[in-house]
Amino acid sequence: MSDMSEIIVEPIRYKSAKSLLKAARKLIAKGNWGKGSYLNPRTGAFCALGAIYISYFGLGKNAHYHWVDEVTSESDFPSVSKAIIALDEIAHTKYWGSMIAYNDTLGTTKEDVLAVFDEAIGRV
Repeated sequence: MSDMSEIIVEPIRYKSAKSLLKAARKLIAKGNWGKGSYLNPRTGAFCALGAIYISYFGLGKNAHYHWVDEVTSESDFPSVSKAIIALDEIAHTKYWGSMIAYNDTLGTTKEDVLAVFDEAIGRV
């Protein structure tokens, strides 16, 4: 996907971290996963946390990173925070770092990221 105007994801304010993780996993499984950026505006690829934010806040034509700025505290968006914490806890056991670091590590594959999501879905 090379044109950001093609990406349209409706915002759904998931109440549970499990539903949010499932939605983000589905986005990644569709093939848009990438490294190095929440969302690459040139290619449309997004990382694990980008998939969480896109699933929750949505994404449309001429989108920008407004959704990253909206997450200011755990109490504002508890399902987002719980989902990220679950991913970070699992990534820490595999990599000794955050999910962002694990996602962007040279050897990490899309399948590795999906496995972390599967484990997190089972835990929350």
